[in-house]
Amino acid sequence: MEIQSSVGGIALERVYVSSERTWASQRSLGASGGPYLARPFGAAAESRESLHWWHNFYSFVLPVASGSSEVWQVREGSGKLLEFTGCARSATSCFAQPGARSKETSSRLVWESTGSGTGYFVLHKPGEGRFFFESIWSPTGSASSPDTRYFLSRIEDTQHAAPGGLARTRATLSYATPAGLTCPGLGAGPTAGVPFLYEVSSAEGTRLRFTYKKLPSARAEVGEECVLANVSLVGTAGATTSLVEYTVSVHGVWRPRA
Repeated sequence: MEIQSSVGGIALERVYVSSERTWASQRSLGASGGPYLARPFGAAAESRESLHWWHNFYSFVLPVASGSSEVWQVREGSGKLLEFTGCARSATSCFAQPGARSKETSSRLVWESTGSGTGYFVLHKPGEGRFFFESIWSPTGSASSPDTRYFLSRIEDTQHAAPGGLARTRATLSYATPAGLTCPGLGAGPTAGVPFLYEVSSAEGTRLRFTYKKLPSARAEVGEECVLANVSLVGTAGATTSLVEYTVSVHGVWRPRA
């Protein structure tokens, strides 16, 4: 589904991969026995550290220590994994270089510093736009945790703002704890609700709103999970229209169906 906008549409896509190895690669969703990270449609039946289904707004940057430096892993909404050789996350912004596994990419990753050791990531994709990763998921509440991930927060188009002007934002993402639910894999801060996407807003104010339900996980050690149940369209006047509902079947295996 897609929301039309003056600066480019907002498309919501449900994505599937048959192999559990894709998301388990480089421990994108965490190491075995480590903190659990929630995902849109739950864990893969074969592996707690993987998934089969997700949507294209489920995207994040994972900084991984590598000797005296870092490797910055970008898990795109398509599921593709990009790796960059990180630069020093200091009081100065810096460009990272594509890693050995991602030499072919034309994308560039920037650390935008907001102070000593604080900031966010921006992925520049030629012909597509700039993807900002500002929403922090941490199991401890601290951004310095080695398990911290920076989730997608907004998308700007390819046009840069004129001096004194504003960049053209195609989509703004907000997160919130699912109402009335206690959900495993919810971050402890500093950004409330991550990784449970609440709304995606267009430049004109039209919004996609995401609601969740709690169901038994395909992995017994997880117990129950909060998974995506419904996506609604919220107009500029506040009227809400259900666009798609998801059901989950069968025999304990996650198979979201619209």
